[in-house]
Amino acid sequence: MATAFYRDSDGHTRRMLRTGKTPQNAEDNLKRALKTRLAPEAEGITPSMRISALADEWWEEWLSAKPRPINTERRYKGILENHIKAGLGGLMISEASVSRLDRFLKAKTKNVGYSSAALARVILRGMMGMAARHGAIMSNPVDSCATIPEPEKAPVAWSLDEIADIRTTLAAWDSGKDKSGRARSSDLSDPCDFMLGTGCRPGEVFALRWADVDLESEPATARIRATVVRDRDFGLTIQEHTKGHKVRILKLPLFVVDMLRRRSETAYTEVVFPSSTGTVRSPDNFRVQWNQALGDVPIVDAMPKVFRSSVGTFVAKTASKDSAQKQLGHSSVTITEKHYIDEGEHGPDLTATLELLNTVKVVSDQNSQ
Repeated sequence: MATAFYRDSDGHTRRMLRTGKTPQNAEDNLKRALKTRLAPEAEGITPSMRISALADEWWEEWLSAKPRPINTERRYKGILENHIKAGLGGLMISEASVSRLDRFLKAKTKNVGYSSAALARVILRGMMGMAARHGAIMSNPVDSCATIPEPEKAPVAWSLDEIADIRTTLAAWDSGKDKSGRARSSDLSDPCDFMLGTGCRPGEVFALRWADVDLESEPATARIRATVVRDRDFGLTIQEHTKGHKVRILKLPLFVVDMLRRRSETAYTEVVFPSSTGTVRSPDNFRVQWNQALGDVPIVDAMPKVFRSSVGTFVAKTASKDSAQKQLGHSSVTITEKHYIDEGEHGPDLTATLELLNTVKVVSDQNSQ
């Protein structure tokens, strides 16, 4: 017979006894029983847990903390699976040292760029913080990793001549014919005019519904309160809030009002700018059609999102920076933006300013391809 006292997981001291055919056999049996009794629980976060398993634990906690926008959830999941679990998943928590994580983040910055590396750091910090809370490590190693420097990138804004070139090209493309000789159904010009007259994001434009357009008010307005996203099954859906969770009521310049009045006469769907089949339009497909139409236009950064920065720059220079912030719905460090602009706040009356963007180039009648 062999006996020993041990401190149990609840803090109490208990006695354990084992027998055997011989004293040595009894002692061996006791050691095995103590080892089994005092072994770390299979569940829970421990130093020997793999980073891949910690990532799964953190993901479940992060998801359940509060509702997340679908695009945010997809972005985080992609970084977690394709970068963190792929690059660190086989390590144990105890092996995730400051130097190892620092090298990992620096490599990500070099190979995939700032935004993905910065988000990987955010996620890793959350994961290792979770491990520290559960006693698997003494402190969070990510806190001691080098910060990821954000590259300086000047905002891109088109000149009025470039805007005129783009609008003229898009209008000609829409009215032209495809390679089969059929009239195109691309509908690029009108959505772009709405972006130009409001500074809205493409997803917000394609989520706009006629119920949110008031053409009878003076000036006419559009309520920007939703955006188009991919759901968890990668289908298109309208998310009932924008990126900044703000409702913006924007006053519309005359060239946008005229375009909306024209479209309202033949509208057959709830959304203002539907796809060619009458469904919610994909911003991704729109960009593909955009690139086809502007393939030969010699303009740097000819992307739909530059409408937004061009509007912001034009308004800031022509009116004020505060007006640009309100028009675009940006958050701001200023006291006015932080404390005095509520959701649903009306944007400033910039209709006269934005009407100056209503510029096109007169071209000779040519056969569009």
